[in-house]
Amino acid sequence: MIARMARFRACSAFAILGVLGVLAVIAITTPAWARDGSRVNSYLRDELRAQGQSYSEIDRVVRFLPGEDVYLHPAGLVESIGGLSASGDGRAKTLYIVRLYNDTGLRVCVRAKGGLTSGPMMGTRSGGSIGYNFVLEPGSNSNILTNAADRYVTGTSEWSIGYYFWLPDPNPRAERGCSSVAPADVERWAATTSTVRDVFDARLLQALGR
Repeated sequence: MIARMARFRACSAFAILGVLGVLAVIAITTPAWARDGSRVNSYLRDELRAQGQSYSEIDRVVRFLPGEDVYLHPAGLVESIGGLSASGDGRAKTLYIVRLYNDTGLRVCVRAKGGLTSGPMMGTRSGGSIGYNFVLEPGSNSNILTNAADRYVTGTSEWSIGYYFWLPDPNPRAERGCSSVAPADVERWAATTSTVRDVFDARLLQALGR
């Protein structure tokens, strides 16, 4: 549950809300990188700080959603969940983000399915990497699910996301480095409502050493 926020002086609230508007566009359209319980929340805090907001201003105006980092594989595939809400002088912004980090040292192909299943962020502006194959480079990260609202949102959102992971085409010039070598059942897996959270191709598991 996001705690209710009091109103603060307009200059700090407007400045932070303006930055959040930019962050909402960044979060919905592009990859990015991270305290407050997750890498996503650390990233958001650090971006606000980089835009000139002091930590005391951020702590007064911003409330971070409960964050969590979940290891999908011990070698270093990490799903990070978080977000924030801020309001002041009648204006508000709320962001909810699920981001995938690749700390494995390998190039990994990803297909994700799912999304929000309930909660106050249902029906808000959304984006991410659901529904298509993409390469996650070593040390990189990508938004999987992002929702943004021009209002102060209280309460938690429920989500359900599944992942399929495999090794990409070893040829760095391959135009379709994931689709051309995708496991035969990827499309069938993506089209079902299976509750399996994540699937690893056997070759990838071997390369990860477990």
